[in-house]
Amino acid sequence: MALKALKIPLIVLLVAAGIAALGWFSGGYSKLLVSIMPAAGAKWSPSLEPYDLAFEIDRQAPRSLNSDRPPPQRLVWKLTLPRAFVFQETGDNSTVFDSHENLHAVYLFATYDSAKGAFSPGFLADRAMQPVEGFVVRLANGPGIRVAQAVRDEDLAKLPRDQTIVTSPCSPDEGIARCNVHISFHGWPVTIMMPKKYYFGDYKRYSDLLEEFLNSKTTSISDRTINSDEGN
Repeated sequence: MALKALKIPLIVLLVAAGIAALGWFSGGYSKLLVSIMPAAGAKWSPSLEPYDLAFEIDRQAPRSLNSDRPPPQRLVWKLTLPRAFVFQETGDNSTVFDSHENLHAVYLFATYDSAKGAFSPGFLADRAMQPVEGFVVRLANGPGIRVAQAVRDEDLAKLPRDQTIVTSPCSPDEGIARCNVHISFHGWPVTIMMPKKYYFGDYKRYSDLLEEFLNSKTTSISDRTINSDEGN
């Protein structure tokens, strides 16, 4: 009986120690992750100070019939915009997409002010308007859906079958607030998660407005529209 009585407190102590260790490990791991990948661990900031972004990819040149394949060409897209537009970032400006598929992806959140004719940081807008007016824009240095003009998810089936990404049509009855529109910005794939009121409306107009916004924030860009074997 005495041995059994001792077992219960011992088990409690072991469980408590395990929980404490788990908490320490989780906190330590989070700090370690932030130290290794500061961009991935960064939180949204309301700052309107300029924030520099750079997306880099190595375009592999095709092999010549009479020589070996030359070194890959580095393609770069640089932007500067207020920090408050950026709400999520994976990787950082030094991340180069290559044969190892290192990804630098940034998600912007913006709302469009019709009166001003301009996009503003979405999280600085009225909270009630964010779900119905907020655009989420994904920029990345990796491959994506290549399109000649703005294309909605349900129209992707009409594209040439060499597209590698398969998506489902967006339904106006689903409980999600936004649906995807795909554009190419100088050959760089951009995904716009567009509010449904615009997605099922004049989506091309708002795609053009977002393209103008990106153009106004771009400081330099390498054209990716030339056919190539990027990343191969």
